[in-house]
Order: sequence, then C-alpha cells, then structure tokens
Amino acid sequence: MAKQQIDVEIIEFAKELKGTPWCDEYEKMISGMLYNPLHPKLLEGRHRARGLSYKFNNLDPNTSNYEEMANKRLEMLSAMSPSEKIVL
Repeated sequence: MAKQQIDVEIIEFAKELKGTPWCDEYEKMISGMLYNPLHPKLLEGRHRARGLSYKFNNLDPNTSNYEEMANKRLEMLSAMSPSEKIVL
C-alpha cells in the first residue's frame, strides 16, 4: 500500500544529490506515495539517467588502459554523487 505522506528524512537526503528532477511528484515518488510518472521533470530525469548510464557502460576499452578507464568512471560518478569519496 502506498504511503500517505512524504518522508521528510529521505527528502533531506535527496536534497544533497546532484541532478535530481526536483518537483512535488519527485518528493512523492521517493517517499513511496502515489505519483504521476509522466510529470515533465521526471521524464527529463529518466532521460538524463539513461544517457549517463549509456555513457558509463559504453566507454571504449581500446582507447585507454584500465586505470584511465577507472578514473573516467570515477569522474562520471562523482559528477552525480553527493559523496566526496567514491571507491570502485
């Protein structure tokens, strides 16, 4: 069953995330409430996430060595993550 009110704790955490599609529907979604998945900001957010996932998963291993690829991926993750320390 869907929750009836927003989860203030998870919303405070989400405010630290980079690139979130912030709107009332996003707050409902992360709180476990019923929400409109076709809200324009959520559609844009999913499109952005697909693009970032594609870019992350399709780095060409023939263009660099393992360490360079790992550094590229760390750079991409740090651009999205609230945490300053990311370990692969």
